[in-house]
Amino acid sequence: MITFTAEKEGSADGTNICDENRSGDDQSSLENREKRRFRIEYPFTKDPRSLPSVHFGDWETDSVIFAKQKSVLSVQYERKMKLCRLKKVPNKTAVESERAIQGHFSRLPQQLRRSITRDNGTENVLHGETKQKLSLPSYFCDTYKSWQKGGVENLNGLLREYFPKKCPFDKISQKEVRSVQDKLNNRPRKALNYLTPNEVFARVLEKGH
Repeated sequence: MITFTAEKEGSADGTNICDENRSGDDQSSLENREKRRFRIEYPFTKDPRSLPSVHFGDWETDSVIFAKQKSVLSVQYERKMKLCRLKKVPNKTAVESERAIQGHFSRLPQQLRRSITRDNGTENVLHGETKQKLSLPSYFCDTYKSWQKGGVENLNGLLREYFPKKCPFDKISQKEVRSVQDKLNNRPRKALNYLTPNEVFARVLEKGH
């Protein structure tokens, strides 16, 4: 067995979450459910990080932050289709992060939401809510080993070309974010035999994988 552990305090990249981003009774109530340290155990052979991308529906997720900005970019990346989903969220709290994740995955058929790999950031402490609602299990990277979700990390680097760290992201609209998502998903990829992620996604939906 291999154990992946996340702590409530701190994040894998050392980024702190400001107290001003923690407000509201509803948010506090949700986060209090996960105040204790949580441990998740899965057989190593089922860990999607240890396997080639042979299945559709294995995802990675991350949060892209910006200097002196409250808003955060929630990023999801599907390993085999190279498909990305981007959502601007008002802050990096667990409630807002999980709301964005659930909003995306709730629109997908069950066969395209097999797993999601996360880091140990505090924005991920409500993973249990998503597992309960969507039957979507989460796996966690070992601390300081972001390469274990290398697809979304590479995507983050590409996103910085559109949204530099010092850009005024609070003023960026969701429409602009969606425009970048569309550009990336309509870019032909050598790994996909020069199909675009959107074209592969459409074929997978048509075949009902």
